[in-house]
Amino acid sequence: MFGISLDPTQDILYRPLPKDGRLLRILRLAPGTFGEPLHGQLIQDNLESQIHEYCALSYVWGKPTEQRYIYMNGRPHQIMPSLYEALQHIRTSTETLFIWADALCINQQDVEERNSQVAMMAQIYSMAKEVLVWLGVADYDTMFTGASGMDVDRLFDRLNGRNTNNIWYHVMRKHEDSLRNVCNRDYWSRAWTIQEFALAKSIVLFCGNNRMNLANFLDGMA
Repeated sequence: MFGISLDPTQDILYRPLPKDGRLLRILRLAPGTFGEPLHGQLIQDNLESQIHEYCALSYVWGKPTEQRYIYMNGRPHQIMPSLYEALQHIRTSTETLFIWADALCINQQDVEERNSQVAMMAQIYSMAKEVLVWLGVADYDTMFTGASGMDVDRLFDRLNGRNTNNIWYHVMRKHEDSLRNVCNRDYWSRAWTIQEFALAKSIVLFCGNNRMNLANFLDGMA
């Protein structure tokens, strides 16, 4: 499940993190259009005195099927398909993004580092500018309207409040199949992703090319 570098000098990519600090690696993701190769660099930053505001990626690793690649410092580095798809959809054509993604920003071959970084994950997610929730690639039945992780029938009851004039109730009923599709994604069934979701200051939900700020969605229901 871990990223595997094709570069025999992997230590160039993963320079050791000082053991007495609150340091982490952040992916500097270069701009690009969808479908172009991914390019990035890993930079070190201090969690408590951040030089770069970063976004933390929350996603399900998925099964180790076909491997995909990101070019790190110009060299190909294997990553899981789910991470590849997430970065392809999150990347913009004009802006360099700073992203923390566990499978890439932690040296998965270094057990001591992995344990140390996992112990910091609550702080990493809570101190991120935004948590980017990747729900997966959209399909024909997904017109993304957002999801709050609750049972869909309870969501409709909450929206309706026994008031048939509630416009949000009728909008969501119109797209009920799409909403159920989003809420039934694997993301919501994993305990650790729900914890990452709960720690966030701000959340942006991604499903394929669709994105929505969770706060905007909840404000609309208020």
